[in-house]
Amino acid sequence: MDLMGDPKESKFEKLFNHWTLLFLNFVIVILVEATGRLFMDTGLIHLIAILFIGLGVGRIFIHYEVYDQFLKPLIYGGVATLILFAVSHILEYAGYTFFYLPFETIAAIVVNFYLTGLFIITLSAFYFLKMLKKELVVYGYILPVGMVATLIATVLFYLKPTLVNLSHTSWLMYLYSGAVIGVTALGIYWLLRLKRHVSILVDFIDYFNAAFIMIATSAMFYVLSEPLERVGVEYMQVMYISHFIFYGALSLIFLSFVRLSHLGGVYSAIEEKNQPQGSTSARPN
Repeated sequence: MDLMGDPKESKFEKLFNHWTLLFLNFVIVILVEATGRLFMDTGLIHLIAILFIGLGVGRIFIHYEVYDQFLKPLIYGGVATLILFAVSHILEYAGYTFFYLPFETIAAIVVNFYLTGLFIITLSAFYFLKMLKKELVVYGYILPVGMVATLIATVLFYLKPTLVNLSHTSWLMYLYSGAVIGVTALGIYWLLRLKRHVSILVDFIDYFNAAFIMIATSAMFYVLSEPLERVGVEYMQVMYISHFIFYGALSLIFLSFVRLSHLGGVYSAIEEKNQPQGSTSARPN
């Protein structure tokens, strides 16, 4: 399918294509590294993240009418996740500038938001598979509980920053590492199952899976900030690298929703065509 030739492709999509986003990410890395602490001290590192998030949200709502009801969980999950990421960067900057929270506490709070986003994406994939009767209902309870637990932990860490210890000897560091890896593995597994069952989503899932892995990698840099410092990686560089990976993930999310936005009626037509004569559609009402 030639997605790039779709007649509904907007000037917005043509402007922010693969090469533009690759070049933009490259320029950002060069500028940030060449100016030392400027982007960290001024908060520009977080502003860039919010601009990328705005790019993704803008992409989701262009041609919104082409999305059918079967895809809504993925769309709503994507919007909710991007909003959470924006909030995480605002709170990260506020934690440094206004609340004077310890670095480890801020890192844990950001990881909580990233984890919640990963939970949401995984839950969206679960909902899609549930419609196809491919998954266990128990996950519909476990994943929301995980989301609530991470958000509660965020509030607790703000109220009592000393609760956080991400040193290499801390159980919390290993808990976060396990949670990030576990949720990421589950999300990727389910997205790959979607890819097998709904072949028209192949392009979307390929991009989204790559973004999913990059978000998890960015979160792991926060989780492992103290051990990385122990082996000689400066904290500022840990944060910069995490943000660079995060920008790349947001770029891939943007490109993934470009693919999803072009399905529209074609998706519905193929789905109906694949239904046996006289059978009812598997799509939810």
